[in-house]
Amino acid sequence: MIDRINQIHKIYNRYRNQANMEWDDHDFYDANTHLLVNLHNLKICHKCFQLHGKIWLENGPFVKQKCHCESKDEEPWHISSRDFSSYNDFNKKYEICYCCGLEVIPSGSKWSSFYCQDCKGRIYKLNEKFGQCIIPYGRHSLMNGISLSGENAQDREAIDQFVSSVNKMNRSIDIVEEHRKAVVKKWVEFLQLGDEARAMDLIVKSDSIELDELKKESFIELLALSLRKTVDEAERFYQDFLEDKWINRFRIMSWLLRIIPK
Repeated sequence: MIDRINQIHKIYNRYRNQANMEWDDHDFYDANTHLLVNLHNLKICHKCFQLHGKIWLENGPFVKQKCHCESKDEEPWHISSRDFSSYNDFNKKYEICYCCGLEVIPSGSKWSSFYCQDCKGRIYKLNEKFGQCIIPYGRHSLMNGISLSGENAQDREAIDQFVSSVNKMNRSIDIVEEHRKAVVKKWVEFLQLGDEARAMDLIVKSDSIELDELKKESFIELLALSLRKTVDEAERFYQDFLEDKWINRFRIMSWLLRIIPK
């Protein structure tokens, strides 16, 4: 009984801390009455390594969250709660963090982040240092600093620049997706989750390992893919620039000019 209670606390605390959402105590426990049921039902597909299974929406009905391997031609789910009613932009309620592969995070909106709070913080710091979006935050162009204003809507040069930026963003998202699949596969094998791995198992079993260090390693692997560098080169960049060991701005900028992919 005590072990079961401890597991529940781990699941609630991890999800609450990493969900990229603002909660007060009442909102959190009210909105996530269904959380344990859903994380018990959702399994990790061993082909695409996305979550799939029957989940319980806030307004009562059960629906099927499908992974990449399954057909997804269906009407958007209608999500409602005490305070709001809306339709999902796409039919997912939960995903696994695209960077660390260790946290379950909310999804379903075009504004949903790809990352848990820990990974999002590292990616924000990276993009801030570069002065551009090297690793995208999510699906929507505005999340990644890409937009076309109304006054430029007839400007061919501005339109071409916008299209080029969106295409580059989509290529970057493909890289993030490639990393997501590889890192979730790695943890399924490392944690010995088995063929019927549940979202709940990923949270509970990973709670006993050194999460911060492993999240940092996963971020470095994603950084290497995004910059088309080796993991060793990406790790040196992380240590030297993102951990603020160097303060010579001219040296930083000259290094960035050499490492940013053309």
